[in-house]
Amino acid sequence: MTLKRYIDSPAVAGDFEDVRDKLPGPVVLADARQSAYDSFRAAGLPGPKVEEWKYSNLTKLAAGTFSVAERTDGAGAEAARFSSAARLVFVNGFFSAVRSNLADITGLTLTPLSKATQDQLAQFASLDDEDSLSALNKAMFTDGFLLDVADGVEIPGAIEIVYLAEEHADRKALRTRNLITLGEGASLELIESFRGSDGQAYWTQNISHIRLAQKAALHSYTLQQEGDKAVHMNRKTVHLADAASFENHSLQLGSEMSRTEIFPVLNGEEAGVTLKGAYLARNGQSQDIFTRMDHAKGHCQSEQVFRGVLDKGGKTAFQGKVIVEQDAQKTNADQSCKNLLLDRQAQANAKPELLIFADDVKCSHGATVGELDEMALFYLESRGLSPAEARAMLVQAFLAEVFEELDNEELREAFQSRIRDWLAASGVNS
Repeated sequence: MTLKRYIDSPAVAGDFEDVRDKLPGPVVLADARQSAYDSFRAAGLPGPKVEEWKYSNLTKLAAGTFSVAERTDGAGAEAARFSSAARLVFVNGFFSAVRSNLADITGLTLTPLSKATQDQLAQFASLDDEDSLSALNKAMFTDGFLLDVADGVEIPGAIEIVYLAEEHADRKALRTRNLITLGEGASLELIESFRGSDGQAYWTQNISHIRLAQKAALHSYTLQQEGDKAVHMNRKTVHLADAASFENHSLQLGSEMSRTEIFPVLNGEEAGVTLKGAYLARNGQSQDIFTRMDHAKGHCQSEQVFRGVLDKGGKTAFQGKVIVEQDAQKTNADQSCKNLLLDRQAQANAKPELLIFADDVKCSHGATVGELDEMALFYLESRGLSPAEARAMLVQAFLAEVFEELDNEELREAFQSRIRDWLAASGVNS
């Protein structure tokens, strides 16, 4: 039997014909939505024969129907988790004015799409679609934001974006689409967090297009704590000009199935990208990371460090592709993925890949899967630690490389605290 590359999924797109006229945007965006919807219906969801999705099983997703959630006033408990200069909160895929803080900051434009002008919304019509899932997002996104930092502006304090899945999110698709632009020499710290209620089978699909001008610097942090029945998909496409820099630190804990995609394109010389992330899985969870680092110009550097911890029933996949194009001489690219199994009934997949078309480069990659060091455990226990305490200490040391160099102390402690909570719930340190 030959496996199809794409899975026919007529129901998963939900009620596009019914909601098309209610979706935000001018005529030019409406036409782009229709074209994107047609593209998705013609292709369907990617199946296991699509190389980038070989470890991700979307059969269950294809069998479901996820309709657009109803807009609410978004009132509820305080959404903030971090100190921030401004905050946008989205509830079930829609902007919540009552839970947001749109501070007036010189040099910063931060606009939810539900408040955007027709000209601002028209910018989304020209954004490219990587694949059928991106096309589905363009066809049916309900909200999102535009963020622009003017040339030479350094935003004081972080900007926090919160995506919440609350009551009535079951069997709903929460689709958001964002455009982030930093001008020449601008800098920004951006925090994104995804949270949801357990027991609800909703689908979060967020796509961000990021453009960094010459010498711009974006520090991005992502915390994923979706509900235990959720499907989570988050994609960042980043274009960097000369001497621009992009750093992304992420922690994936929640959802039944999670996939994070980061696609940097180093279009300018002396640009730099750092991607660091930790993903933890157990009890049937699937946590996937897919990166594609495109070195298009020379004298650039990239670093990728990912660490996975898997307890019983957990499954993870890391696919990291580094492309060094012919003009990208003097490239320096490093990639490291290590996975730690806490139980033999866990599965870790890793597929690092280098595609090099230049001859004066320095590139490396590596992937490992292992268990806790018995000698290290014995040593710690001989110094008075209980077996559980020793295991917890080794796991936290294994993950330390991802977060230990964070300048933002509040974020570093938040990531480490959530890791400790996860270990406690898994019985590692109890």
